[in-house]
Amino acid sequence: VILIAVKDVKIGTAFIGIGLAPGCGTQFFTNIVGYQKACEYILTSKNFTVEEALNLRLVNKIVEKDDLDITIEEFLSKFRKLPPIAIGKAKMLINKSLENNMIQHLELESKTAAYTAGTEDFKEGVAAFTEKRKPTYKGK
Repeated sequence: VILIAVKDVKIGTAFIGIGLAPGCGTQFFTNIVGYQKACEYILTSKNFTVEEALNLRLVNKIVEKDDLDITIEEFLSKFRKLPPIAIGKAKMLINKSLENNMIQHLELESKTAAYTAGTEDFKEGVAAFTEKRKPTYKGK
């Protein structure tokens, strides 16, 4: 996931503040920010700025509110030019890396690479590279 935050927004968890145990996201949050910071923010219902979120690696980029649509379109434009099968498989691998041990993950990567090596997009990518041109991916 690539997260773009608007400047001057406050972020936080309200669960504890209303007497509720967190219902989702604590594992992801803790994996990203670490145990100590997770305790600090979750247990105290502490809000944080987008600048803090960027430093904590919770967001990828901060933009002005008026620039949000343009920034999102720039990211989408880049993704539209990439091979969708490889992107989907890469995202799956990133997500699975949070739960797999090293051996499991290397096996999954090997199987996934073999699968994507059989796609038309892979053939197009290699051909475009050797012909020194930009590839045109079709998601096949």
